[in-house]
Amino acid sequence: LSFQHLTDKWHPTIGADHQQGPYLRMEMANVIRDHGLFKLPGICDRHVLYTDSNVIFANEITHQDMNWLKSLMPSSGPIFAMYGREHEKERLLPINTGVMMVDIPKFEQAWPDMFAFALAKGPFGAFDQGWITDYFESTPERKANSTLLPVYWNWKPYWPLASQVPVSQIKIFHFHGPKPGRGLETLAHCEPATSPYQHFILWASCCDHAKMGNYALQLFDMFKVSANLIC
Repeated sequence: LSFQHLTDKWHPTIGADHQQGPYLRMEMANVIRDHGLFKLPGICDRHVLYTDSNVIFANEITHQDMNWLKSLMPSSGPIFAMYGREHEKERLLPINTGVMMVDIPKFEQAWPDMFAFALAKGPFGAFDQGWITDYFESTPERKANSTLLPVYWNWKPYWPLASQVPVSQIKIFHFHGPKPGRGLETLAHCEPATSPYQHFILWASCCDHAKMGNYALQLFDMFKVSANLIC
């Protein structure tokens, strides 16, 4: 990281996976510039859709979808980051950075201010997410630079889907919290007594008879890499 000295200072007792991994999104502009990624054919000329590694692109994302998403943060306006809500689906605040749409030229312009904020205010809870969220919440002017990602682009396994909404609406499925082998199976079977994610089950998932939990397992089984290709 270009600011590795900061994360080493902030997290002296954890491994490189959390000293570096969560903060990679802050290096987007550097990676794109250093490798000429915007010069590749068929690539957006200023926007990036960045995700955590624990997501599945559940349904087709078309050029029309991307153009619509970009229209929510026009280049002529102040917004340069769009990201999702956290646990509570009805709480309409951008907090969860597991899926982000970023306007890279505007991000580069804001980076000196974001870095100065980190020097003055860090470390933050939730690693890069805390940095990003605290930055945008710090002043009205900074807050105007961010907006809420549409809900189907960062869908969680413990959110019930309204009966009239098809699962094909879900663009990106984010295994936020329960994961395969770490609570997702319990979520799919509504077994709160054995799950560390009991609050998710009681709060949301069993309201739809574990439809989302089972859909998440089906997605994982569909897209997981065969052991024959790994070993």
